[in-house]
Amino acid sequence: MSLHFSEIFDYKGANVMHVARAGNLTTAGGILPANGVAVINVLCWVYLDNAADCVLNVATADDAAGTNTTALTENVPIWIQGVKQTAAKAVTFLSTLTADTYHSACIQVPANLVPADKYLITYLTAGNANNLVTAIAVNEDYYKG
Repeated sequence: MSLHFSEIFDYKGANVMHVARAGNLTTAGGILPANGVAVINVLCWVYLDNAADCVLNVATADDAAGTNTTALTENVPIWIQGVKQTAAKAVTFLSTLTADTYHSACIQVPANLVPADKYLITYLTAGNANNLVTAIAVNEDYYKG
């Protein structure tokens, strides 16, 4: 019997957005942030199929599939391979990175940038059609109020 990734990753403050999905806006994945969350850390792994630039986008939408996608209103903190980058609304994995390998990013989104009843989504643009993305949203800093 095989378990689904979300069953293995059993942490109440985490939500699986993507599990190794080929990327473009038609394959957006998202979560509805829980009430009382201050920050959502989106942990991403992107497999680059070739050495072309690939962009991992973070936005809001009406549903997890990306209907009525809207860009974030502010730039957010981003780390690539553990190195802090200039704040932005998307992560660009440059063509100078090695192809046929996974690359990691962490995007830290303040929950107040996600309007009520909207989803936080991720999706890939640019790059190769065979690029893959895996993303997990980890809620942190619960507060009372």
